[in-house]
Amino acid sequence: MGRALGGLAKRNKEIKEATSPIIKEATSPISPPLLVGVAWAVRDRIDAGDLAAARRWLDWIREDVPMHTATGRRLAMFWTIGAAPNREAMLDAAAVILASQRGDVAGMNRLRQRLTQAASDSERMKLDLALADILVERGQPSEALPHGRRALTITPTSDAAFVLVCRALVESGRTDECRSVIAERFQRSPDDPAALRMRVQVENYDGRHEEAERAGRRLIALAKADAADWNRLAWAALFRPPVTEQAVQDSQRSIQMQPAYVNLHTLAMLYAELGKTSEARDVLWHRLDLGGIEQPDSSAWLVVGRIAEALDAREAAMAAYRKVEVPSQPYLVAFSSYALAQKRLAELAKR
Repeated sequence: MGRALGGLAKRNKEIKEATSPIIKEATSPISPPLLVGVAWAVRDRIDAGDLAAARRWLDWIREDVPMHTATGRRLAMFWTIGAAPNREAMLDAAAVILASQRGDVAGMNRLRQRLTQAASDSERMKLDLALADILVERGQPSEALPHGRRALTITPTSDAAFVLVCRALVESGRTDECRSVIAERFQRSPDDPAALRMRVQVENYDGRHEEAERAGRRLIALAKADAADWNRLAWAALFRPPVTEQAVQDSQRSIQMQPAYVNLHTLAMLYAELGKTSEARDVLWHRLDLGGIEQPDSSAWLVVGRIAEALDAREAAMAAYRKVEVPSQPYLVAFSSYALAQKRLAELAKR
């Protein structure tokens, strides 16, 4: 199992080198207050009639906000670097930046108003997608669902609209309706990657891990699996003990593709589950060190607890498990670090 990362020293070096770019990107200096400030600066420049300056602000923020962030993803729908100055388009771009920040009202009002004025399906699609995405992120899935459904009606093949509809349904506790949407997607394309990916998530949330694995392996067979897909397969193995070498290989593959926090957490937990305490501690240490985290966060305490168990430190393990926090969204609980921690606590209580 250690061979894929080499010896302990080599593993330290490889994980640190692979993870550093991700950490650097994740700690981008573009903070929410700065984003809000830029959005208002764009609006001020437009009000002053200085469209050229407003465009420069948008070009700068569009270039510097990473695409993997929610704001970056949404802004890309509304603004292209180097686009000709256009008052309404730039106001829409500023609005989507504002609306992407929690507590905003002005940006949401602008997007909703623009939706009522939309003159084409493409314009309606863009606005509905943005509103659905923002409302799902704000924990308002019921409000997001109509926007997602309209977008999916306009473009039935849209992956983004499909995913947002399913997310809204799942987060509203309507997983059976989500399965129906997935089935409709499969009717159009039996091996649709977005549908397979959503099936994996829904089945895992419902504790049907064998069905989830079949869909995940199909993604792999189609050469469509991304880092998150490999990580879900590896993480699900923790809910179907005993952990196997295949799970470790799946996790290592996810890290090779994207050494993100969540993927490193999975590998650390798999090593801990297998009693590989040195490997688990090493991966966990880098996850915390590269993130500038001095103390374990909620999910990290799960790994700490499992390492303590492997070292026969029962009380320390139980204390660590009790620090793993319950997810804020109920649908996430069953497939979470919290669920695993609670299971370990129940087992230890019997001893």
